[in-house]
Amino acid sequence: MQISESQCGRAIRTRDWKYSVRAPEKTGSDPDSDVYLEDYLYDLKADPYERNNLVSDNAYADIRVELSARLKNRMVQAGEKEPKILPSK
Repeated sequence: MQISESQCGRAIRTRDWKYSVRAPEKTGSDPDSDVYLEDYLYDLKADPYERNNLVSDNAYADIRVELSARLKNRMVQAGEKEPKILPSK
């Protein structure tokens, strides 16, 4: 999904989670990036209004790894090369 017109980002949403990444050195007019930085992770069951960003919470590291792999797979399926996704700072 497109994140916004002002940044280059990617996201994946499952029934339970929303996970997004952004390219820190790119703008919305850039089509893609070799490197993305984790930006958001929401537990949609516990937080349906997306008020609590869990992306920096180490308790969710396994979820971030799983969603990162799924997102990269979808990006490759869409014709992009597989990027590197770095953990949030």
